[in-house]
Amino acid sequence: MLNRKKNQIVIALIILLCILTPPLNAQAAIIKEGISSNKNVYYVSSVKENTLAFHLIRNRMETNVKIVYKDKMIPSSKKDLKYYYSKEGNKCIFDLYQNLVLPYTNKTYACKGFSIKSAKYDKKKKTVTVEYKFEYYDSLEESDYTNKLVNEAIKKNIGNLKSDYQKAYWAYQFVLDHFQYDKTQSNYSVHSGFNEGTVCIGYATLYCSIMNKLGLECMVVEGSVYHDEFLTHAWNVIKLDGKWYCVDATWGDEDIPSKYFLKSKDTFLKEEYGVHQARIYDDFIKAGEIFSDTDYLDNNELSNHSILPAVYDIELDILKCNVLSINEAYYFMLQNKYNVPINFKSDDTKIAKVSEDGIIVGVGHGTTVITAYNDDLNIKQSIAITVK
Repeated sequence: MLNRKKNQIVIALIILLCILTPPLNAQAAIIKEGISSNKNVYYVSSVKENTLAFHLIRNRMETNVKIVYKDKMIPSSKKDLKYYYSKEGNKCIFDLYQNLVLPYTNKTYACKGFSIKSAKYDKKKKTVTVEYKFEYYDSLEESDYTNKLVNEAIKKNIGNLKSDYQKAYWAYQFVLDHFQYDKTQSNYSVHSGFNEGTVCIGYATLYCSIMNKLGLECMVVEGSVYHDEFLTHAWNVIKLDGKWYCVDATWGDEDIPSKYFLKSKDTFLKEEYGVHQARIYDDFIKAGEIFSDTDYLDNNELSNHSILPAVYDIELDILKCNVLSINEAYYFMLQNKYNVPINFKSDDTKIAKVSEDGIIVGVGHGTTVITAYNDDLNIKQSIAITVK
């Protein structure tokens, strides 16, 4: 950490407490309000305009950028919003990466980080000009490829995703179906997740990107988890029905998927969930945001009041996106709230088999139906599995 006595520059921006991504229609309105940019210089006079500026910067994958902030964005209380800039280090102590970069994206690449090259307050114009230098894990070509893949998947499935919950689950399962973890921990990009594998920041960035594309508020959280020792980690928070929930696609890919999907902050802080700690929790609460006290499915009873299938009572064809290769495994993600005994069956075991725990394995080419059921309670939920 840099010496706070060196060149203390206050850039106190109210946006640190307003880090949510606006829906696309709101962005259109912001553009009409007249944010102006010329030669990588952005003039920002409101929280919304700052949000749009970071969208544009990320979408264009710009590296050297100036943002000119109007002084009305500087709050009267500067206690918690000081940035300490060091000319020697060319970096800012405050965690700008988490608070300013990650929330403002609907593209599918991870930002490696950025530094502040300079920061200057103009008393006459009453503006603060900050020069940023951005770096990215994904190249422009890799980003374009990934975005095309994701956009095509969304276009194919969006008509079947009727609720925000279905969108959140579909995106979660998409990441788990297409990504693999890089156990060498050498790849951080989103693009590598589709090939040799990626780490947590890649998982979290892709999930956040899909959620933003689907019009839901979601952001990447960087903090720590406990696994024999505390380690740095990235996951997501997503807003449903006015409250925030936690999602960890990385751990869901390595463990039982439903265990890390739409859980409360308090659940994620439990030891059996890895003690997901992050400063952003307190920042959200200070900003007036609400974290749910309970897991999402605990608050959403379904018609049978006994079992809560992950995608509600939707039709079978909504889940045709589940595609396996031969010998590839897939977990039938079913949230069993009341510990009701559930049986599983496959309509054609020559195409796909399913274990008593709901683990589906591709056997031969074709499409079959896997069903979770309890005849005594009249519970039934099915999905289609295609093996290629």
